[in-house]
Amino acid sequence: MAVPPWEVALSPGAPRGSARNALAGPINRIAGVGNRVRVTVASRPGVTQSFLVIDTGSVKPQAIALLYTGGGGRVGLRQEDGEVKYRSHNFLVRAAADFARNGLLPVVMDVPSDQNELTDDYRTGGAQSADARAVLAELKQRFAGLPVYLVGTSRGSVSAAYVARDLAREVAGVVLTSSVFGASNPKRQVPSLRGFDYAAIQSPLLFVHHRADGCEQTPYATAARLAQLECKTGTRTGTS
Repeated sequence: MAVPPWEVALSPGAPRGSARNALAGPINRIAGVGNRVRVTVASRPGVTQSFLVIDTGSVKPQAIALLYTGGGGRVGLRQEDGEVKYRSHNFLVRAAADFARNGLLPVVMDVPSDQNELTDDYRTGGAQSADARAVLAELKQRFAGLPVYLVGTSRGSVSAAYVARDLAREVAGVVLTSSVFGASNPKRQVPSLRGFDYAAIQSPLLFVHHRADGCEQTPYATAARLAQLECKTGTRTGTS
């Protein structure tokens, strides 16, 4: 069966059409943000990628923040009782109102149609970058002129780093928050950014990490060391 190039699930009463027109429809307010629109694009043969666009309301967006959540990466985008619904348990999804208030259009990635939960091979592989490139093309068509920044948290930092590497200058920059660097105990390792070549990322890179991060897989000390090392070697990085 042919996969439609894109489809949008709207809130009740919103007009059919492009995402830009959809965002101008009736408002579903949640945590200080405006319309929520689900968009689905064909990304690979027989595969679709869905994502959530959250309107910035009265604030004119200056850029797009493409958000990669942690855990299994599934936000459960769906239309239920005529409304777009999704899981808001992840930090980046909960922070959508903060992005919007500061002129960043929040766009939340869900899992593609061939993944139930994102596998580690997917988070580090070419299929993920192909899906991201399809989403990026759609966003740039609908919101022409707005730069796109990748933002990943926890396991989503792995996704954001690998996508940033593969998409090069197609993205304006990448922000890695609570990055999974791996534990100091070699017996307690999980797939992480250990050994990742940050110099392969051509766009500006920012690490955001809490000094008191208590997870053994996301140590602040590693973020601080990486930032110092990359700055010395001339890579465009920073810490916050």
